[in-house]
Amino acid sequence: MFRLRTKIQPHITTTLAGDQQLFTSPGGYSLAKESPVNIRQKLRVTQSRSERCGAEEKKVHRCLELNINFPLYTQHTECPWLNLFDSTTKFPESVLMGQSVFLGNFDECIEVEHVDTGVGVFSGQHCLTEFRQKPDSVQALSPQNLPHVESLRIRAPNVRDNDRTVSFDLSDLGLTLSYCIPSTCSAKDFEGIFNSYLQDMNLPLVTSVAEEYCQTNEGKSLATEDWITVGILAAFLLLIVSNTAYDLIGKGQKKELLLAFSVYSNGKKLLSTKSSGDTLQAVHGIRFITICWVIWGHRYTLDMAVPSINLSIAVDFIKDPGRLYITNSTLSVDTFFVLSGLLLGYIFLKQMKHKTSGFNIPMFYVHRYIRLTPAYAIVILISATLYRYVGSGPLLPVIANQMAEGCQSNWWTNILYINNYFDMNRTCVPQSWYLSVDMQLFLLSPIVLYPLWKWPRKWNILLLGTLAIGGVVSPFIISYVEEVSANLFTANLLGGGIQKLYIAAYSRFGPWIIGVIFGYLVYEAKRKELKLSLIQITAGWILSTVAMLASLDGIYSFYQPDADKTILESAFYNGLFRNVWAFGVGMTIFMCVTGYGGAANTLLSWRVITPLSRLTYCVYLTHASYQVVESYSARTPIYIADLTEVRQERNKFHLQAKCKLKMRHKERFKIREAPSESDQSHQLPTFLSDVIISLILAAILSLGFETPAINLEKNLLGRGRKTKQNNTEEASPQKQEGSDKAYTNKLMEESVALEEGIHNITEVVVKDTWEDRMGHPIKE
Repeated sequence: MFRLRTKIQPHITTTLAGDQQLFTSPGGYSLAKESPVNIRQKLRVTQSRSERCGAEEKKVHRCLELNINFPLYTQHTECPWLNLFDSTTKFPESVLMGQSVFLGNFDECIEVEHVDTGVGVFSGQHCLTEFRQKPDSVQALSPQNLPHVESLRIRAPNVRDNDRTVSFDLSDLGLTLSYCIPSTCSAKDFEGIFNSYLQDMNLPLVTSVAEEYCQTNEGKSLATEDWITVGILAAFLLLIVSNTAYDLIGKGQKKELLLAFSVYSNGKKLLSTKSSGDTLQAVHGIRFITICWVIWGHRYTLDMAVPSINLSIAVDFIKDPGRLYITNSTLSVDTFFVLSGLLLGYIFLKQMKHKTSGFNIPMFYVHRYIRLTPAYAIVILISATLYRYVGSGPLLPVIANQMAEGCQSNWWTNILYINNYFDMNRTCVPQSWYLSVDMQLFLLSPIVLYPLWKWPRKWNILLLGTLAIGGVVSPFIISYVEEVSANLFTANLLGGGIQKLYIAAYSRFGPWIIGVIFGYLVYEAKRKELKLSLIQITAGWILSTVAMLASLDGIYSFYQPDADKTILESAFYNGLFRNVWAFGVGMTIFMCVTGYGGAANTLLSWRVITPLSRLTYCVYLTHASYQVVESYSARTPIYIADLTEVRQERNKFHLQAKCKLKMRHKERFKIREAPSESDQSHQLPTFLSDVIISLILAAILSLGFETPAINLEKNLLGRGRKTKQNNTEEASPQKQEGSDKAYTNKLMEESVALEEGIHNITEVVVKDTWEDRMGHPIKE
């Protein structure tokens, strides 16, 4: 999802000899054999060729002269040239361990400014340059010749393994080096010069330099759309300040509409641990634990995407049964689907218990859209504009610009909640695909909810059972027809098959339906005050535990190097494991909320978690943006560890690399690297920082946009309902079970709870009823 398109080319290496940069090609040619005079002569041939480029003649000539005479400047110890040379990539290390991107010294390069050489004035410009073997170079290599071939699959999913021989087009693989060049060179200039030079040297290589991969220290000015965003945020800030001041200073009866943006009032609501007696309190704990799991999984995904010195060890992590909670972390999304379906089914049935007329489907949708979209829209707006100005680094602008371009071109698909069916290469807020799936399921939910309300029990069982079976069959068919492996780490994550299997509503509705089933069961259990025997309680917990462990551990065999799994086996696994997990989660919630949770329910229902749980939706919207900035701001390759990355400079005394030389008909190297116990001590703080900073950002988003939108929706769209409720209470203060007015009174009191529950049934936040959030209990 956050993958930078850089790949491995283990045959190209660079080194340094004196003043010269030397290249060694697969064919064995080396500039080390050339004298400095010959090198300059060959470079001048390139210059002569470039001087015929037309309109760019002067610029190219100046750029070339500065580069050609580079060794002469260093011999005269002119510091700026030494900085350019020093910050350029030298000998690439850890190539066989999977490292393919070498960042040089970014800050040293761009800090070179306004240097006058007599030929021209320039500043340092840091460029990432990708080297590839020419497209006609296709080789077949055995694992003996190419150690850690599995790490290649991570960077190049089209690597094919057949009869222990790995065949691939080397043009698909690349080695990215950093060069610090004068700012007088454009990326196009530098690319043309380098390719001409490689051709003159008869090297079977081509290079590409994109303009977006070249950076100087020049500041960026805000564009028109950026200023518009600043204006919008400033307007919201003014509302927040004025409403908060009115809340704190104003006297007498205050108008609720003018308190919508009050940080003081909204903060009290957010931090409240009160809830009604009928709240499914255990949901709070499951929700918060699940969002932490999502953050953890995304951190590991980023570790696999950013430059690392030991990508190959990630393959060992995948194989390790003790790390299946990472490799199978996509199950966290299915937990949210279960919560979504369960709360929707339970709250709907609870609120419609005494309703004598049908529910308003248009308003059912309107409330949902209004309450979900404002915070989401602000995240989209910032991602499309100001996000690209946050942070710096050799890689970050590329990723930030990609996200900005995706939001600028596809924002409307997000606002309409259909972005999961569009090009994922140009996605906006990448993790938001789940919001779209959940919204689509919500739009279809009346087809399931209405029969639950009106139909006899036997027909409900038939309907829900059929849909549950469909939730298994659909991903099975997609996986089999599209030939999608159960091992996502070797699959093309942006391919059509994986998109159909992973982010489409028609393949992910199974856990949601199972959630609706358990919502129905919870409602019936509470209505009938269900009593379970010790045997039933024990059986329930055994089923829950076995189901979740089987789903989590079932992938283990697919990650083994000797695994020879067929497409049919992968299809069976892909069809079953998410639904089995959903059953385990649903059973856990059922046991907890019906009074048979024991210590598990005590932990999950801990009141301290309640405020954190309320932030889950905004945490989901913001956490990935922070993680991308933190990861792609790196100046050096990371060291992949268990929980999260540990920067190379923090680990240098702990890295252990073992190089063993074995002879089996021919020499070959086999490198192994493993984290020491000291490495593990650095992992937890980084993960915790992800959670803490995400919570801070989520609190800002919630208090500034999400909660005010809920307040406005309640006051504006709910004004007539509230007046009617108050009039009914004055006329009929006591309950009259046989009176329509009494039913209306009760329904009006509870309708806000229904709307709040429906609003928050989203991918990561399934908040409890409105009165739970506001601290006002439902009157029963």
